Amino acid sequence: MLKSLLDRYRQHSNIRHALRSGRLQLDEGVTWSRDFSVKFTGSSACQMRVGRNSHLAGRFVVRGDGGIAVGSHCHFHEDSYFGSLAGIDIGDSVFAAEGIFIVDNNNHPVSPRRRRAMTLTPMGGPEWSWTAEGVDSAKVRIGENVWLGRACSVLKGVDIGADSIIALAAVVTRSVPPGSIVAGNPGRVVKTIAEGEGG
Repeated sequence: MLKSLLDRYRQHSNIRHALRSGRLQLDEGVTWSRDFSVKFTGSSACQMRVGRNSHLAGRFVVRGDGGIAVGSHCHFHEDSYFGSLAGIDIGDSVFAAEGIFIVDNNNHPVSPRRRRAMTLTPMGGPEWSWTAEGVDSAKVRIGENVWLGRACSVLKGVDIGADSIIALAAVVTRSVPPGSIVAGNPGRVVKTIAEGEGG
């Protein structure tokens, strides 16, 4: 019980610090769950903005010059992860189920030589940084009224069109047009939602 109280104190302390520094900006009516956390490690440009009446959950990490922008009336659930180095833009009325994973970068170098060099240095050193040489990144954009199914992943450079549905555990590696239903690994469009479909 004591550990739980200490964890909650640290969590709320981090959120208060992010708000005071201006890196975390919340519009009116924003709420968050007990597992919401935010971490900034980068230039003063890195920040997170959240629109009104959104609900936050999961871990948000912003590094380098990255940023996360969340629209209004969005709802996120527990055990999710968001990692930004280039930028993640999420439109209004996006719903995300538990355990989603959204990153705009590789988190590691692609080169086998650089990855080996990384593992031969102490964890947390410069070679482990998302900003290290050889780590690719590209903005992620999620349009309005998108549904993100449980345990789905959205990877760097992806643009998900408005009104789309990303199915359970789908791994989205390429952009999809508005009104798409995406499933599988790698994710592919399995259906297009017609205007007005389902009432």
